[in-house]
Amino acid sequence: MRLETIDAVGTKAALAARPAPGVVFALFDGQPTLFCEGDQTLYALNDMAALIWCRLTGEGGAPEARARLLEVGLEPAAAARYVDDALGDWLRRGLLRPDDRGEAARLAFGLGGLAFSFEAPRPEDLRAIAALFPRAAGGLGAGFAAEPAHFQAIELDGALQIFRNGRRVGGCDGDQLAPTIKTLVTEDVLARERPEIVVHAACMVWRDRAALLSGPPGAGKTTLALQLAARGFGYGGDDIALIAPDGAVAGVPFAPTVKSGAWDMIDPLRPELRGAPAHRRPDGQIVKYAALDAANPAPHPLRWLVFLRRQAGAAPHVVALDTVEAMRRLIAGAHAPDGRLTLTGFHTLRRMLAGAATLELVYERSAEAADALCELCNGIEPRFS
Repeated sequence: MRLETIDAVGTKAALAARPAPGVVFALFDGQPTLFCEGDQTLYALNDMAALIWCRLTGEGGAPEARARLLEVGLEPAAAARYVDDALGDWLRRGLLRPDDRGEAARLAFGLGGLAFSFEAPRPEDLRAIAALFPRAAGGLGAGFAAEPAHFQAIELDGALQIFRNGRRVGGCDGDQLAPTIKTLVTEDVLARERPEIVVHAACMVWRDRAALLSGPPGAGKTTLALQLAARGFGYGGDDIALIAPDGAVAGVPFAPTVKSGAWDMIDPLRPELRGAPAHRRPDGQIVKYAALDAANPAPHPLRWLVFLRRQAGAAPHVVALDTVEAMRRLIAGAHAPDGRLTLTGFHTLRRMLAGAATLELVYERSAEAADALCELCNGIEPRFS
């Protein structure tokens, strides 16, 4: 556990707030402190910080805190500055949570069996978050595993601070909001106690059978998924897929993430992408989200497991993989809830592969590769090397 000292200084903010979950005020021999269960830190407050905290978190909130500082002799401008600075600092530290504004606009979506709601300071922020999800995913019905996780973004000094159910979970610049929310939602999906195994792969559906497209970053999963969607495949997701205990495969249907280097390539398929806003991921990549009207996230038996290998100058061709090699590659890229592949997970992957064709697709151009996969899925003998 750490010990820190807090003075009543920080950054400006003008928001109503209350103690975050797991934060308690306590006195030790007259020394005011805050204990934060989340970061296991005991914060020592000076007298002014303690006065502001007690008034700020009481019935009167920030106005009462400012009024009390006026009573002890501060000028109005100084009193307002001290309260606003403390409020901003404590929000950033995760010691306070912003008040839930019932009148604020919200979005609600379901993904991976979980429910999520979002609140943000500007309409364009909510539109950016909405772009992460297929349009048909809007709204929450029955059948979700838990109460919605509520994400709230607030603006402090030009940056956004993000809270999940009242706990601060990160901060970002405005153009990073959508990628940051995607990362946080993905973490929730992966952290959920579930029997599924997660693999990094695009998931497409053809005639009630799933095709998984697996490959490292840059292998072209998203571009190829969009090419296949344009040819009539159902879209399950372009990043991760969930494997159920019976071996059925379901995608996690975030909208396809198109990196800047692929925008021109995608333009003939998705001309609306030209006018879509650009977002900056934490890794520095500039991306856009390709809007989808619908997705097919339902579990399906796996029929094709395709490992992608881009190769300059290569005409699209298929390399047959035996099941042992396919299993090795899956184990290397699979994620289990506890970080290890158990025997139960191993048998889950075995069941998934039962009856599936395991292949490596070598290609340069995504349109040609999509044509080759369409032929494969329609039973036309592929060209093997």
